[in-house]
Amino acid sequence: MYRFSEHKMTPMNYPNTLPVPNGHRIHWWLISLLTTVLLAVGGGAVALVKSHAERIAVLESQLMDARQQLVQINQKLDRLLEQHRGKP
Repeated sequence: MYRFSEHKMTPMNYPNTLPVPNGHRIHWWLISLLTTVLLAVGGGAVALVKSHAERIAVLESQLMDARQQLVQINQKLDRLLEQHRGKP
């Protein structure tokens, strides 16, 4: 008598393909491998773009601060020059 508990699935008899209507079989291990690779590459690319965007935002902020400081320095130099010209 056959008992289900006695039947053990081994890697050799796991169903790794699924029939589709046109008679071809899809190899799930290949699909899962490709999906994993695509997700890994895509996820890395998204993280890289996000990292670069954050760095660009920080650098733009630093550039604006430096420009503001240069404007303030220029204004101060102009004031000092005007004060110096006014004195005999």
